[in-house]
Amino acid sequence: MYVDDLKTDFYEFLTGKRIFLMIHYDIDSICTCKILQSLLKYKHILYTLAVIRSIEDLKTAYRENCNDVKYFVMINCGGTIDIVEELEAEDDVTFFILDSHRPTDLCNIYSIRQVRMLSSPEDDALVPEFHDVFREESDEENEEDEDEDDEEGESRAAKRRRLDEAEIIKRRERRLWDDNRNKLLFDYSQFTYYAKASAISMFHLAWKLNKDDKELLWLAIVGLTEQMLLGKIENTQYVLEVGTLQSHATRLHNRTNDTDVLTSLKITFEEDLRLCLYRHWTVESSLKYSMFTAVKMKLWSLKGDKKLHELLADMGFPLVQSRQAFKTMDLQLRKEFHGTLVRLSEKYGLQDIVYASFTMQYGYRNKYCASDFVFALLAILEASPRDKKPDELFNLALDCLSRRKKEVIDNAIERSKVITKTLFKIVQSALDMKQIIMAGPFIYYIIQEGCLDWCMFSHQHMLSLLAHFILKAYVAMSRNRKASTLPLIVSAPKNIEAGTCIVLGIPPLCENSPKNFFGKAFEQAAERINCDATCDFFRHVVKPKNHYNSLGIKPSSTQGEVKSAYYKLSMQYHPDKNQSVESSDKFRDITEAYEVLGNVRTRRLYDKGLHHIGTTPDTADDPASKFYKSREMRSRPPPPTGRTPIYDFDEWSKMHYGATFQRTMKFKKQEQMQRAMREDSREIRKIENVLFVLLFVFTMFMTLFYEKPDYDKNNILSSGQQSKTQPEN
Repeated sequence: MYVDDLKTDFYEFLTGKRIFLMIHYDIDSICTCKILQSLLKYKHILYTLAVIRSIEDLKTAYRENCNDVKYFVMINCGGTIDIVEELEAEDDVTFFILDSHRPTDLCNIYSIRQVRMLSSPEDDALVPEFHDVFREESDEENEEDEDEDDEEGESRAAKRRRLDEAEIIKRRERRLWDDNRNKLLFDYSQFTYYAKASAISMFHLAWKLNKDDKELLWLAIVGLTEQMLLGKIENTQYVLEVGTLQSHATRLHNRTNDTDVLTSLKITFEEDLRLCLYRHWTVESSLKYSMFTAVKMKLWSLKGDKKLHELLADMGFPLVQSRQAFKTMDLQLRKEFHGTLVRLSEKYGLQDIVYASFTMQYGYRNKYCASDFVFALLAILEASPRDKKPDELFNLALDCLSRRKKEVIDNAIERSKVITKTLFKIVQSALDMKQIIMAGPFIYYIIQEGCLDWCMFSHQHMLSLLAHFILKAYVAMSRNRKASTLPLIVSAPKNIEAGTCIVLGIPPLCENSPKNFFGKAFEQAAERINCDATCDFFRHVVKPKNHYNSLGIKPSSTQGEVKSAYYKLSMQYHPDKNQSVESSDKFRDITEAYEVLGNVRTRRLYDKGLHHIGTTPDTADDPASKFYKSREMRSRPPPPTGRTPIYDFDEWSKMHYGATFQRTMKFKKQEQMQRAMREDSREIRKIENVLFVLLFVFTMFMTLFYEKPDYDKNNILSSGQQSKTQPEN
């Protein structure tokens, strides 16, 4: 149920009550939490806070506090799942959910008492009506009675004689309703995407309560900038939200009473550059390692590096000045840097280097842009040493957003510089070593264990930054015209001991919308390779089966030990000797393991991570009916494979990128036709040239042939006349 009046139904409703805050582990959630904490102080509302990184953390936090607290506020978590069923909540528990992840679960939207959505209904697209997806209990009871009749074994003819025309019509309407329901649910849940930043929604609540200030506005700006930099929202949506925040910045600037330069906070709207941390770095490093300039100028190559030095020369920046910190550069060069780079942007292919943003300044030397805070917070949350706990990093990120802890953000910015260099080097290595592989309708890149800072990419947002960088660099370097139409899949190790990895997919560059359809595609892939897939919000963790563990041996075991272990376990768990379900599953795992490890070649591929074995489930023609088959037909027995097909990646590719593929094929056919026409015209010209030469030779021959007899005849005549005249003399 959506909350219409946040002031009355949320803020004043929680006054005098103890609440439990569940905050997701990302930048937007941290900014939202800091705004909410400032609002709760005005009403002296007691609260307990827990950091949520996955659904398991959500369940654990609820179980530990459900007996003491009855009101839970969830920030960027819980909206995409049926929270009441997932947590098995009691009837007296109430959940207030503000989640930017989409699509929102329909059970949360249509819950009357326990779930209250703090977002706006306009943020959810294509929400089906209640009666189109839910049926009354009386209809369900009638349906159960019909199922009982079916179980009695009555013949089809007798049943049709018993059912009157009204019942037949009712059953037909039921089938039509089910088909329409499946279509509506499929259209609603086919994409995963992000709505408006939760920090902006919480700031609007503070504005309505007349408790907003510049610090809260800056938190909303940081939350919005994080969505833009990580590619979570469209550019048009970002521009609209920037316009709204700009009006708030003007209003608060005119309302402030603090005019002291040393203490006052000044938020300015300006056209900023798409350069990473250039105010706190050197100009050369910022230009080289920023994703925008690196992709546009191909700075990972020698030619691109030469082009960078040409740009600095055209700007009039000596290398000595370019390699100094921006704050220590010549004052005149600092003032001219922005305008000069914009003036030369068209010459070097950097047309979109400027974007709308905000800067914050307090004092004379403390000036930061919103992207500086985003990169600093990412460095704290996802690139800190592994020995630090998430709660410690969460509190450190809260301190980073405070003006009183300037050393925290400065240290985080220094760490983010190292991260930016690491991203650039990984992309450069992937291109040089040709590790970005094209596989049919998509391309993929795998981060191997032991590569440069591989632990850092076990987090969702850091891996997302790398994925966007890799895809843009691949399209810039590839000669394949279809490169911009291909999505990218990136995989990185998650937990080495457990054998899990994190898999992330991003849409192709030709798609303007950041909506993602890979969620269900990963479930289908996991089915095909016989792996366990777990969905935590938008993060999919795939855990492959370890064949060595299935046989109870070590990776260093010999082929003889593999064979003896297989014979021993197969005798123990063979279905003829053990009829239990667990034994049959164990026997199947043992057989699969021996099929891979019993062969030297396949074992070598498996050790390198290049071999997967599994059964391919049966696929249906309609992806919508296939996806909802497991939910609508749970009473049916499972297929022989033991799993129910959920999603077909090929069908999804054709559905979402079919128009692009058709345009590509059309252009390809046109190009082939033009090439054939050019070849035909070339052959015709050759034939014409040959005919012209032959005609010319024939003409010359005939001319010479007819002219030579005349010449000889004239000579004969002249000689005859001379012979006749001589006797007369």
